[in-house]
Amino acid sequence: MPKILRPNSPHLPIYKPQLTSTFPISHRISGAFLATIVFFFYLLCLKIGLICFTYENVYQFFFFSSKLILISVGIIAFFSFYHISNGIRHLYLVFSSSTYSIFMPFFIFIIIGILLFYENEVVSYCEGLHAFSSPKTPQEAGTPPQEDPVPEPMPPEIPQLDPPLVSDEDRRQILYRRFLFLNLGGDTNLHRMISIIDLQLIVERSIEAALVDDGIHPTDIIPRYANIRGIIHSPQGSLLSERTYGSYVNQIREQGTRQSVPYQRIRRAILSYDLVFPRQ
Repeated sequence: MPKILRPNSPHLPIYKPQLTSTFPISHRISGAFLATIVFFFYLLCLKIGLICFTYENVYQFFFFSSKLILISVGIIAFFSFYHISNGIRHLYLVFSSSTYSIFMPFFIFIIIGILLFYENEVVSYCEGLHAFSSPKTPQEAGTPPQEDPVPEPMPPEIPQLDPPLVSDEDRRQILYRRFLFLNLGGDTNLHRMISIIDLQLIVERSIEAALVDDGIHPTDIIPRYANIRGIIHSPQGSLLSERTYGSYVNQIREQGTRQSVPYQRIRRAILSYDLVFPRQ
């Protein structure tokens, strides 16, 4: 008996898939894929909690960090749409048949009830309430809350020394001679010179009063005035600009003497022993 070469079943080259088998198979595949995604997020919530989803960075990481994740989001959306659409199609075919046609009104009633319930929940949560929420207090209902009184800002601490260790006239003469020496060959504008000397005088008197207020004896300050003036007025060995001296005066008036740049220079000089005062 001759051997008959029959094709294996199913014969793949000539096999034609049927829609009745393709839809259920793809429906199960999409359902398994979506269940895996849901299970992954469930494990993520168990690991780091729901609080992570209140941060924008989590969503940026999952959905906007790379093109690969964007493609994954598109695939998830496609599988979700297909799974829901095919499920509705399957339910319609089942309930529209003669055997299950009696259940069709109940199915429509359940779908309408779910949609109405979801709509009410959305409206309720938009108002910040749901069926088990406590009633709003008058403040939450729209009564403007009473604002706490804003405390008045503390005035800047600017110690004063009256009378100063050096009179203003003697101080101006000293600052004038320093200006001529440090400005040798520079701008000889008279208005600029007077303005810089006036600003230096204000800064110097403020620093002097702060040092005395810190507990340094006045007799220990006067012998070291040359070093103090150098640290305050010319830290690099040359005059600073008129605008810089003006900013020092503004710092003293707005923030206090101890927050100004010249006073901080004096403190650093004391800590680094570039300026030494006897212990009291």
